[in-house]
Amino acid sequence: MLTTVFTFFSLYLDYKNETDLMDITVEQIRKSTVSSLGRSLWDINLEQVEAQIDGIMKINDVVEVAVFDENGDKLVSQEKTYKKSFTSKREFELTHLTVEGEKHLGKLLIVLTEENIYDRLKTKIIYIFLTQALKTLMISFIIILIINRFILKDLTKLSLFFKNYDEKSMEEYVIPKRDLEGSTYDELDMLHSSIEKMNHVIIEFNTKMKEDIEKKDVELQRQKAYAENASRLASLGEMAGGIAHEINNPLMIISSSSDLIKRSLTLEQPDLLKIENMNDKIKATVRRVVDVVQGLKKIARNADDDELMPVKVDHILHDATTLCFEKFRNDGVNLSVQVNNELMSQQVLCREIQVSQVLINLLNNSFKEIVERPDSWIKIQVEDRGQDIEFAVMDSGKGIPVEIRDKIFDPFFTTRNQGEGTGLGLSISRTIIEQQGSQLHLDTDCENTRFFFRLKKA
Repeated sequence: MLTTVFTFFSLYLDYKNETDLMDITVEQIRKSTVSSLGRSLWDINLEQVEAQIDGIMKINDVVEVAVFDENGDKLVSQEKTYKKSFTSKREFELTHLTVEGEKHLGKLLIVLTEENIYDRLKTKIIYIFLTQALKTLMISFIIILIINRFILKDLTKLSLFFKNYDEKSMEEYVIPKRDLEGSTYDELDMLHSSIEKMNHVIIEFNTKMKEDIEKKDVELQRQKAYAENASRLASLGEMAGGIAHEINNPLMIISSSSDLIKRSLTLEQPDLLKIENMNDKIKATVRRVVDVVQGLKKIARNADDDELMPVKVDHILHDATTLCFEKFRNDGVNLSVQVNNELMSQQVLCREIQVSQVLINLLNNSFKEIVERPDSWIKIQVEDRGQDIEFAVMDSGKGIPVEIRDKIFDPFFTTRNQGEGTGLGLSISRTIIEQQGSQLHLDTDCENTRFFFRLKKA
């Protein structure tokens, strides 16, 4: 910027000098020619006038000369081709001194052009700017070489270092050293030192953070397992009354049958066929109790580490309904299973115990919502969906309100009174189904309350 100001100031001085020289030239013409032109006009010697005008025209920057008489009529003139926008005019009175005094004879007009001045200035401007551009280019090239040698080379190394800098590599990569290390200590050395300190701080912080995350993760997994176990046991607790009834009834049958056998054996001629029938009845009843106990043990067990295995649809339904059927019937809730007989032997790929836990959660949720309503019912529906088998639990409720549909799968969300539910049933059920490659959905197209999920055929 400063160079440009000085350049224009220098050009202005050159222009001023040129115009001053032009004024000096005009003054010389006035001194040397005006008086002689006056004598030539007095003598009416036009040839002499033309000769003098011809001499003036040879002077640089003079483009037109004219002599006018005292009436303003042009007597003699010469001119060159010129641009009228770059001209200046000078007029001089032509007089002659006589005995009677000074006589006015006419005037001399001299037109000068500044076009040559502007041409010379333009040439000079071009020369100045070309030389300045060349100097700027050379200086820039030298600066670039210096920056590249002493700055960019080290910055490029640091840039590549940070490009590959991540959690995995922060302890493996070594911060690149400077080529001129030890010879100077400048801002780049300060930056390099700061980056090294920052890297050490990040490594220490990252190590501590990973340790904290691992501790939190262990605690989270422990809390998750605790919550799942609590939810599972809560489901079993809710069915405790039905399970007790399911076991008490068979025990009463066993006790009665045992008494009948005992009395029959005291007779002189025991009815062996009747005793055999009673014994078969006891065996069947024992199997019924065993089924209930086995189902209870299955549902209570943590199956997170089980492998996905082919399981018959019949087994899944049996485990879920065995523990619920008696309780629902005693409370006036009709539980039914809608499934094609051909699907009962179809195998699906899943963790059997976890799927049974999900069905029991859904059945318990339905039971709590409709148990106090008249004509309450719950249906387990199993349908073939091509490569999948769809399991659904539908009840006589009128669906989930629109305003809470987006929240029902959130952990700890519940519509029941405090102390009546954990709010984890649907959340855990969804997680279990997702772990088996599927999704637990609310059927928003059904006029009743219906949840469903699908499992791959084995």
